[in-house]
Amino acid sequence: AGVAPAMSFSTAAEWKAEGNKLFGAGKYAEAAEAYTQALQLDDDGVFYSNRCACRVKLGALDAAMEDALKLRALKPSWAKAHFREGSVLRAQGRHEDAARAYCEAMLLGPSADIADMLRTAVHDANLLENESAAALAQRCLTVLDMYEGDGMKDTSLG
Repeated sequence: AGVAPAMSFSTAAEWKAEGNKLFGAGKYAEAAEAYTQALQLDDDGVFYSNRCACRVKLGALDAAMEDALKLRALKPSWAKAHFREGSVLRAQGRHEDAARAYCEAMLLGPSADIADMLRTAVHDANLLENESAAALAQRCLTVLDMYEGDGMKDTSLG
């Protein structure tokens, strides 16, 4: 059951602005509902991204993963789509899979935020000590080395 919206807006942009305000105030359930209202007006990936972030905060990880996968299908070359998937996987304790998603995000749109999450996922998954994950560990480290050596242009997640 959704949270009844306190206001009624006529455009997806208005719902998004309300969702952003609610998210900033820590009202994640209400923000998720605002993004759901926005999605009913416009099937834009940004609304899936924002609702996914709300659902992760709420611990609604299955629903968050649905949003992350829909977002990735809509915007496969958007770094934030892979970042959101990584965030859900990390919250689910699936650190190796999170590292894969963050690594992909870094390749698509490197940023300090993604690099930090990739480092955390590599550490949490014990990739450097896990022989079966050696290829993934090497890929992650190579991507981080490229980023830190200025071989990648830092982009924002915005």
